[in-house]
Amino acid sequence: MSDGAVPRRRGVLLAISLSQRDIADYIGLSRTSVALEYTRLKELGAIRTGRKYVAIHDLDLLESLAEAGESEVI
Repeated sequence: MSDGAVPRRRGVLLAISLSQRDIADYIGLSRTSVALEYTRLKELGAIRTGRKYVAIHDLDLLESLAEAGESEVI
């Protein structure tokens, strides 16, 4: 990948036609909260986002964050 991302064994590319606003409305958060969480996950190297997609680079990390519970999520 040209942006320096390293392919992961369990990487996944998700086509998402929802905007951050749509995602926020669906899960009951503000668009700002969704944007902040996307930024945090990108900084951790777990995901990369673009127009209409989310590339998961570290599924193990995402799973461990989910298992940690909501206290770890913005």
